[in-house]
Amino acid sequence: MDTNLNPKTNRLQRTSTIWSLLCHATGFLVVFGLLSFAFINEAAFTALQKLYQSGDLSRLLFRELLLQIGLSACIWAMGYISYLLLKAQLQTRRTTLLVRARGAVLTETLIIFPVFLLFTMGLAQLTINNMAGLLTGLASYEAGRTLSVWVPEVEARRHNITKEIAIDKATAAAAGVLAPVVTTTLNNCKPNSTTLQKQISGLLTAGNIDIGNIAPMQTTSMVDALDTTILPLRGIAKTRLAYCSTTVNYQLQSNKITTSVQYKHKAAMPLVRRIFGNLDTVAGSPGFYSNFQRQYVTTKQIAPNVVDPY
Repeated sequence: MDTNLNPKTNRLQRTSTIWSLLCHATGFLVVFGLLSFAFINEAAFTALQKLYQSGDLSRLLFRELLLQIGLSACIWAMGYISYLLLKAQLQTRRTTLLVRARGAVLTETLIIFPVFLLFTMGLAQLTINNMAGLLTGLASYEAGRTLSVWVPEVEARRHNITKEIAIDKATAAAAGVLAPVVTTTLNNCKPNSTTLQKQISGLLTAGNIDIGNIAPMQTTSMVDALDTTILPLRGIAKTRLAYCSTTVNYQLQSNKITTSVQYKHKAAMPLVRRIFGNLDTVAGSPGFYSNFQRQYVTTKQIAPNVVDPY
């Protein structure tokens, strides 16, 4: 009887293990998808596709992609462990005949809950910061492609195009990629950029509403930090603030353009702001900012664009 039972038991165990692995893999992929695509708009997705096609994706974003995979696995593991602990606690309450003292339960809660809360907030902020770094890499790619077109126009002096105008266009291109991850807070961001105004006009045409810089000075909860305001109300404010938080510069050597993008991201999660940023003020908004810097090298057009950009 044991001989017949063992193979059946082994098959059940293998089947259970396979289903468990499939569930964990599905959960991980769901978390990875939610964390990744929640901060990627059309501009960032297009840049991601072009980077993949050019073969520069792993070189530019390898570290961020690996960290995003690790963070997704950690978040799924934390959720699963929390589920197991809650399940064990409920089973203990149902089966035990001993009534635990309320004071002991309260003491355990007071010890565990602050640590769990701090860990959760820190993991959430680390995930957002990693996406900010990834999008800064994509922004450097978009800014570099923009400068590869406009730097020859600067050299040819067509339509009085200057270096400042070329940088303005590159900064607006970078801001379009970085907008989803920007923390919307009360600020004095009023850039004088014709290129940015064209982007904002496009957003208005698409149904967005310009609410100006109306936002809280500081977020007070995890929900506020994740910015759950509906997209038509935050699109323009985020794009404008992304422009003010981004600095673009370039160096020209022979026919190569090295584009440098610096983005200052404001930490929004309560309790952990000081851990993930340094005290700074951007566009009149004080807070704790993380500084992200990325570079991208591209080839400029040998001659000005045959088709006049204007």
